[in-house]
Amino acid sequence: MSGARGFPNRISIDLSFAPPHAERLSRIIPALAARGVRELVVDWESVFPWTIDGRMRGPGSFTEEAVAGVFEVAHRSAVSLIPRLARGGLIRALDRVPPFAHLSELTRDPASRREYAAAGVRMAERVWDDLCSIGKEPSQVILGISESFPNASALYRELVSEPVAERIVSDGVSVHIEDEPPPRLDGPIEVAIAAAVDSATVGGSASPAATASATDAVVPEIFAVAHALSELDLVLESAWGTVRRVSEALAWAMRDPGMRETVGGRAVASEEVTGTLEELNRVRDRVRERLRGGMDEPVVAGYLSRRCAAVEELLATLSVRLRAIG
Repeated sequence: MSGARGFPNRISIDLSFAPPHAERLSRIIPALAARGVRELVVDWESVFPWTIDGRMRGPGSFTEEAVAGVFEVAHRSAVSLIPRLARGGLIRALDRVPPFAHLSELTRDPASRREYAAAGVRMAERVWDDLCSIGKEPSQVILGISESFPNASALYRELVSEPVAERIVSDGVSVHIEDEPPPRLDGPIEVAIAAAVDSATVGGSASPAATASATDAVVPEIFAVAHALSELDLVLESAWGTVRRVSEALAWAMRDPGMRETVGGRAVASEEVTGTLEELNRVRDRVRERLRGGMDEPVVAGYLSRRCAAVEELLATLSVRLRAIG
């Protein structure tokens, strides 16, 4: 990881995938500020301590005191925390509560569409009020568009996003409404930070890493986590390749008795499956060690399960099938 990396003025992070401890986030913010980052766009989602309904909170959610602490650290670091409210204010965390989940979708019935949308706007206003009651009122808010209504984004903007924006602007806060959803990186915030830094280094406005304290260990930690997750990505890609190759060989063996003997008599496929599983387990354990100091254990376990469980199960099944025809 080169010390000559450039940092952009603004970085976006999504706390809904694998949220860090509040203490970890409070260490990262000053480290980014020392490298010239002045704005942090935050998708709080299920990490925020919503009072609308406790079921909106997910694993690793922050307490009100922790959120206040993060805002105070950001203020001292001269970093603006800009909330991003997905779906025009109807955040994805609402999906955790069954009676709220439908609000981000516009009904197909034109006769009741505006009434339906008005209910969504009222909920989005509650989200905004809740956000301001716990955190400090920001100078700017970003409103996303509904991923669940992609073919009528203009209509969704008219019926939901713009009325919500008017309400927020009336509180003296500027609003930016996105034209399209940004890429979502399923992973800890270190992945998004590393990606933003790499992008800024290639081209764009950036501040040099040399402005930071030479003794600051936080940024190297960020890139160490990102590197470990990049390694996991490569191993998972290879594992899925193994699944495809061995599955095709087994399918052929099931159709052709001669091939059944050939596949069953070869140790290569079985060794490949076993070796892939062992390598995946080794890399996953290294990632777990990297993550567990900065986030709750259930969050780490859930993230790694989401990434690895499907391919692990398929590899284990292939191993059993290979033994059965061996």
